[in-house]
Amino acid sequence: MKSSREHAPTGSRGSLLCHVVCCSPIIFSGCSEQGVKAVTASQAPAHVRVSNQGAGEAELEVLGDDSADLGTVIANNGTIRHQFKIRNRGRKQIRLLNATALMPCCSAIGRVSESIAPGESGSVEILVRTGSRSGHKRLGFSVRTDSAGQPEVKLSVAVHLAAEHEVDFARGLSTTVPAGKPSTLVYRVISRAQPTQLILEPPRIRVADPLKIEGISPNTTRILSDRVTETSFDVKLTVPPDPSSGPRRSELALDWADGTGFVQIVSWEVSPRITATPSALIIRETRGPSDCPVILQSDVGGFRILKVAGAGFPGEETAGTSRRMRHSLVLKIDGSTPGVDGREAVVITTDHPEQQIVRLGVLRVPANPGELK
Repeated sequence: MKSSREHAPTGSRGSLLCHVVCCSPIIFSGCSEQGVKAVTASQAPAHVRVSNQGAGEAELEVLGDDSADLGTVIANNGTIRHQFKIRNRGRKQIRLLNATALMPCCSAIGRVSESIAPGESGSVEILVRTGSRSGHKRLGFSVRTDSAGQPEVKLSVAVHLAAEHEVDFARGLSTTVPAGKPSTLVYRVISRAQPTQLILEPPRIRVADPLKIEGISPNTTRILSDRVTETSFDVKLTVPPDPSSGPRRSELALDWADGTGFVQIVSWEVSPRITATPSALIIRETRGPSDCPVILQSDVGGFRILKVAGAGFPGEETAGTSRRMRHSLVLKIDGSTPGVDGREAVVITTDHPEQQIVRLGVLRVPANPGELK
């Protein structure tokens, strides 16, 4: 048995975030599959196992194994080739009518022998598309024959895919940071290659605002298999104090000396020190203001409300509000004002040392007919 790998061009070290949806099985017959070329090869085990897949003694046997383990392979949007050898143990010629990849989203059929003479061997070549994500795949294939005693031969392969490049949040740390305080995020950058192709020079690292690079750990190298070596290092990022809560995102970019690059979206959540109940207001398109009660609660320390602003009412200075951990407000919002609604339609400014801004969403709904008079 033989297996080989084909690598797609790597002008950009691609995206980690893609999912492929499997289609219905695709049937291939004949003996060629165009557009794919092999670049490396590994030898299958030397033992031979007889595969009995029909009732009684099988006319066809798969030499080696009808279930092949391809080991750990780099997922670099390439194609793996593997060849199954099938021997005719019968007394008459057997035709291989067609072969089917049961998961055509990530596998296909290559060259298939048309017929096998008595005592001779034929071959069925299968193709596995690696994609670009880490994971384990087990794929099945079916070969139909004109043998009355063995009309079908079932084949399968298993492969562990290791992404060529990936960025993971370091284990044991949280992606939630408190509002108003600087925090640290640690990401692990992992690169994999064949031992002879390993990139020893670390990439240039860039981050988008508001992140800052605080430090980079030394490289760590380990061998995953005789064909895959992995290097990794940690990037420590500083998140500056954020006066308001909510989800945040930025970019971590890696640039190698050969001109290729890789960009990873990084995200975190800023947890509030002051929570608003409700966090969004529902108002009707009435003429005149509506009363909207809101409660602000601090989990650490008291605060004063300095200002409330929004499209439905003028900003109001409320510096005289006493300092306490809980405030009950009644906001008067005119639902007929253009632009009154939105995800952050109301902005409340406080003197809390860790959260100076509280944002409220406003949803405007149609008024009842009697309310417009």
